[in-house]
Amino acid sequence: MKPKRNLVLVLAMLLMASLLIVTSCGTATTPATTTAPTQAATPAEKSYEWKLGEYKGKGSLWYDACELFIKVVEEKSNGRIKITHYPGQLLGDWLPQAQALMTGSQELGMAIGLTSVNPRWNATTLGYVNYNYEQAIQMMQPGGPMQEIRDKLCGETGWKLLASPPEADSNVISNKLFDPVNPGGLKVRVFSREAWLARYSSLGFNPVSMAMSEVPSALATGAIDAGSGASHNELSTFYGDAFKYVYAYHDSFAAMNFVMNLELWNSLSSTDQAILLEAGSQMDKYAWDKFGETITYDWNSLLPWQIVVTLNGDEWSKCAEKVRKAEWSITQKYVGSEIMDKIRSIAVPLPWGKTLDEMNYGYGVLSEKWVRDRQGAVGYNEIKVAGK
Repeated sequence: MKPKRNLVLVLAMLLMASLLIVTSCGTATTPATTTAPTQAATPAEKSYEWKLGEYKGKGSLWYDACELFIKVVEEKSNGRIKITHYPGQLLGDWLPQAQALMTGSQELGMAIGLTSVNPRWNATTLGYVNYNYEQAIQMMQPGGPMQEIRDKLCGETGWKLLASPPEADSNVISNKLFDPVNPGGLKVRVFSREAWLARYSSLGFNPVSMAMSEVPSALATGAIDAGSGASHNELSTFYGDAFKYVYAYHDSFAAMNFVMNLELWNSLSSTDQAILLEAGSQMDKYAWDKFGETITYDWNSLLPWQIVVTLNGDEWSKCAEKVRKAEWSITQKYVGSEIMDKIRSIAVPLPWGKTLDEMNYGYGVLSEKWVRDRQGAVGYNEIKVAGK
């Protein structure tokens, strides 16, 4: 009987062991209490204080666009990113500001492409590509054919392009009355670019380079006869009463580069980069939507005794023929045939035979009626006969 009793004992021990194993497993997989999983803490976003510079000043479209950008950034960052606005050349003329944006001593601002750094910037300010604001908007605004070129050039310059507000048109101011098609070697101030020197030389001027800030006093003293590149939003806000005549050459149009120092941009979190891009998008929409309104306001802000000298289709075409031959060939040397071929494909046909109204200088401004109502004569020949 002992073997049988031993077998029962062994079976009983095995059963008890099985129960212990099952109980143990059940305890391990079914905890008495359940706690929520611990979440990793999100690191706090950094706080910043940045400088934003632009040189048009209070009352300009750029000023208001920059104020909107600042507001959007500060709101979306819950005040972490604070931006101080320095308008009206408080941080210097366009050249020192452009350089400061490259080095990072200025974080944000409007920047003109430096051809001394990258000669391909000549492509973005080429003369006589189009002759009215509507054509310029189609070419220059975000999504236009120049946007990809400008974005790439900003990256090569050490900038991150955030927005492209309109810079407007290019006109010539002077205290002298002269034939815009044959200016007879008058000394004109230009940007220090080989392409711009070629443009105004081909038009019949004697171009010299000097800082924009020196133009009013140079006109007053007779050191120069004229100043080029005067956009509609600078006529009253910057130049004021420094000139008697504004020659509506409409020789070039451009969008400005609103940029951030690229090294700083690359150091930011994806959250802050998204905030800046959103603010830039809102800035663009505001600026381009308000462009027509500001054009009308600025031309109507001329002083009563200041005379607008307009060009009809034939006069503009004669100038364009000279410039497209001289400036465009020089520009191709720097920017390459691919970019120039693209620009040639979108350049408008020369407006031979068009009247002033058919030129449609933009938004109803500079129409024959508007010009006659304010000064009684249209174009150089009528103004000369009228003795204005």
